[in-house]
Amino acid sequence: LNGCVGTVLDTFTYIVRPTPTLSSAVTASICNGATFGYNASSLVDGTTYEWIRDTVIGIIQSPSSASSGGISESLNNNTPNPLAAVYSFTLTAAGCTSTQGVTVTVNPTPVLFPTPLVGSVCSGDNFTFTQNSLTTLATFSCS
Repeated sequence: LNGCVGTVLDTFTYIVRPTPTLSSAVTASICNGATFGYNASSLVDGTTYEWIRDTVIGIIQSPSSASSGGISESLNNNTPNPLAAVYSFTLTAAGCTSTQGVTVTVNPTPVLFPTPLVGSVCSGDNFTFTQNSLTTLATFSCS
């Protein structure tokens, strides 16, 4: 300070603690109405978990949350398109915190469109019906 040099050497010790992150999968897909099961895990010992799922337009279930790493939740998609439900996890270990998302795609149940009408056709006559669905990439089989 002001041209003067100190003669005392000080030693400092710092412990660098790891920031917890999810070591379990962070993406999944389920069918409409299926139960999404997930158990959060981290390679950092002593990690605690809190999660929240906000409202997703088209997912019937209300938002949910928990202060554990486990999710077991049935999700219903009432649209013809796949929807992503994101669970936002807060991980804490030894005073270090991180936030990470787990995304589950809820695939819709394909519905035949237009609904076949009841009718009749005479034996030997041709019957034509073009199947379609509002769900993209839906496939059909007839029996």
